[in-house]
Amino acid sequence: MSDAERQEYRIVVRGGRVAREMERLPGSDHRRVVAALRSLSENPRRRGVIRLRGNTYRFRVGDFRIIYRINDSARSVVIGAVRRRNEGTYRDFRRLF
Repeated sequence: MSDAERQEYRIVVRGGRVAREMERLPGSDHRRVVAALRSLSENPRRRGVIRLRGNTYRFRVGDFRIIYRINDSARSVVIGAVRRRNEGTYRDFRRLF
């Protein structure tokens, strides 16, 4: 595998809202979400990821969903939200970016 293939994606947390969502997570859930973010930096289109629309995806971590957008040219994953799954989780997800 070449160096370009091994290059990880940079995780970008968009705005203070996502940071606040992360801070509110209980300890064990917080650790699982952080581990999931690390795995997305290695492969943002990994198994279990669902495309919502265009370059926007979601990844399930227990009861929580990470909603993010992939920018391949910049090798970055922009995190738009970390939310507990409920009826409003995906409502207006396009506004996150």
